[in-house]
Amino acid sequence: MAVLDVDRGLAELKTKSLAEIEWATAVTWGGRAAASYRLAGEANSMAERFRHFYEGENYRQEALEHAAMAEDRGKLLMQVHDEVDDYRRRAAEVLKIKA
Repeated sequence: MAVLDVDRGLAELKTKSLAEIEWATAVTWGGRAAASYRLAGEANSMAERFRHFYEGENYRQEALEHAAMAEDRGKLLMQVHDEVDDYRRRAAEVLKIKA
């Protein structure tokens, strides 16, 4: 069973530039990162907190990679970095780790 949606991919490539695709992808991954850090701060057990923090780290990296390719002279990269890091710092405080 195929999992790729080639028709959707074609439609997107025909209507959006690479920079637009990278921008949207960065924002999506950044939202996932921020949400994971928020869950890290709200989780009941330490194991859950660290799991969410770790997942946030992975999502954050993806967000920064895509933001760097948005072809806007680093504006999106800095914005995504700053917004996500606000959530990251708060989660790190709850976990009592240096982030």
